[in-house]
Amino acid sequence: LNGVTWTPIGTPGTEDNYTDEFKGTFNGLGHTISNLTLSGDFNDGELDGHSIPSAGLFGNIAGGANIAGVRLFNATVNNSANYNDGDYVSASPTAALVAEARAEYNNDDEFVAAPTIHNNIVTESNVLSLGTGSNVGAIVGRANGATISGNAVTNTSVMSLNGYSVGG
Repeated sequence: LNGVTWTPIGTPGTEDNYTDEFKGTFNGLGHTISNLTLSGDFNDGELDGHSIPSAGLFGNIAGGANIAGVRLFNATVNNSANYNDGDYVSASPTAALVAEARAEYNNDDEFVAAPTIHNNIVTESNVLSLGTGSNVGAIVGRANGATISGNAVTNTSVMSLNGYSVGG
């Protein structure tokens, strides 16, 4: 993907509206995506009226989404989004593969479906969040009710300016 301007797949919906997140199946079949580069301020959606900046190959997935068999090599993701209105600080989900994954609930708060992220590899990559409040990872930045298994991360740097909620 050298020289390609990438827009993350799936943007956050609202708390009760899951129409904008990716909810399909993406099977990479073990193929490698090389040189994915995202850099900038990814304020791409809202939750409870507040901007949720997210950056990754997939920005936001929900419900029954299934991400499998993806290999990312030499990815660079730098999210400089910084939302703070004095009362609310955004979570800035940032990752090479999936910035945010969340289960879907109906209007009665009953569970509908959970996303699955499995058998993916991120290698020789760099992920950095410069935003206020961070959920940063190589595979997933923030997960709520997702099933995550069988993934691997090697020779990859994952960092947050604020130094919290940083994982693999």
